[in-house]
Amino acid sequence: MAPVRMSGSLRYHVKQQVKAIYDKKVIDLEASGSKDKWADFIYNTLLGPYVADMAKLPTEFFDVTNELHVHKVWCLPSDFGFRGSLGDARLIPHHHYHRTISHPFNGKAVWSAYGISLNEDPVWTDIVAEMKDWHDKVRDMKQQRDKAACAVDEIFNHHTMLAPAIQAWPTLIELIPYTAREQHEAPTTKTKKSPPPSVDTSPLNAVVSELVKQRILK
Repeated sequence: MAPVRMSGSLRYHVKQQVKAIYDKKVIDLEASGSKDKWADFIYNTLLGPYVADMAKLPTEFFDVTNELHVHKVWCLPSDFGFRGSLGDARLIPHHHYHRTISHPFNGKAVWSAYGISLNEDPVWTDIVAEMKDWHDKVRDMKQQRDKAACAVDEIFNHHTMLAPAIQAWPTLIELIPYTAREQHEAPTTKTKKSPPPSVDTSPLNAVVSELVKQRILK
């Protein structure tokens, strides 16, 4: 095998393929949340009792939207938030009056310029359980993505040449561009093997398998 250096561009090429698989998983999980259902339930719970009365008031008191923004839930991490479609256009308090919209909700929520903040209340129990499950799945997949990126970095930081990097991570060969792979497989004198780092490559092997399947299906 001819020596092939793990250049910056080669490392980037490999890392982008690994990252792309996890990014797609994250995007799919983010899209899997029942955000539209949650938004509809929240709107109907908070404003449903007042819809008929709102329609009788001057229009300048309201905005019209088909989307609801929830930016905070009392028991979920501070980075939680979502926007859900309401399906059709509905009246919401005009943004000038957001700071005053809390009393009619009987402590269930506060509506501010940032969006809706849900307070602890039994009415939210079921949907908050769904939100937490969804948020945890997205968070876990992001952590898996970060762990995989660290594993790739550890291998590449330990090995500057392709051959020993493949010894540490055999399925890496599937991610190498054709020209570098052809050069690597060209016959030449043997080079001294360096011991591979102790890295768990099982998550990376799973990613490679998924990429290979995608290539076959194309």
